[in-house]
Amino acid sequence: MISPRPQIPDELRFRENRLMKFAYLITGLIVHYSLLSAEVRGDLIFYGPSAYLSPADIPAGFYSSAPTIETLEDASLSFGITATGGLILGPGLFTDSVDIDDGVINNLGSGHSYFSSNGSDGVTFTFNHAQLPTAAGLVWTDGLGNVTFEAFGAGMVSLGILGPLSLAEGNHRGSTAEDRFFGVQYNGGIMAIKISDSGGGIEVDHIQFGSAVAVPEPATMLLVCAGMFFLYVKRFRNGIGLHCERWRFAACQRRNSTVQNSSKQNRCLERRGKKRLEHPFQ
Repeated sequence: MISPRPQIPDELRFRENRLMKFAYLITGLIVHYSLLSAEVRGDLIFYGPSAYLSPADIPAGFYSSAPTIETLEDASLSFGITATGGLILGPGLFTDSVDIDDGVINNLGSGHSYFSSNGSDGVTFTFNHAQLPTAAGLVWTDGLGNVTFEAFGAGMVSLGILGPLSLAEGNHRGSTAEDRFFGVQYNGGIMAIKISDSGGGIEVDHIQFGSAVAVPEPATMLLVCAGMFFLYVKRFRNGIGLHCERWRFAACQRRNSTVQNSSKQNRCLERRGKKRLEHPFQ
């Protein structure tokens, strides 16, 4: 008697079809994200606003190594940084620098800062470097209205805007409770950053730049996830094959269950062992 061909249970077949459809969807997403231009890929990340009293408050993981920080305490812009408009203020009654710049954290920033009387136009800091930094930021220390932070890539192409955000507390005499860090990471390079507000003047400090911690791009992450998913699909389909192989073994045993057919039972076991050697992960 010839045993009928084993049938894959409907539940397993249904699960296999769903998995394959999902696999095709993942493949489509990989192709889609791989074709996106660099300007809109997920390697652009904005940080802030976050409280900042000293460089110790730079967000963890923002830089891969120690950054270059222009504290303005020598009353000049250095490190290849230039600014549009505004001027550097020295210590005074209305100066609002980063808290640590006077040597002690005491809710009073009495060091140097960068000030512009035209907050709506804002201040743009440009990094004049042959190799553009991949992470940059500054600290907003005082101003009026809502604050907006913008980053620019090569050719001064806007990378995006963070804000507007309401941060001002109304104290213009060096209070540091409102001081906030704004930063951006972009693997394609950052040429400039801009800070502005919706009214009055604006004051900033600790203009900084460095190298960003490398993070996988979405396409790379999708490829890794897709690879793991396809391995799962293969394992699942092998599981269907194992189900059929077990069915064949059980059918073989039933056909040769009598004592007279013990040699045939041994052949069933031999075939099953051979199957195991051919597919050790089933």
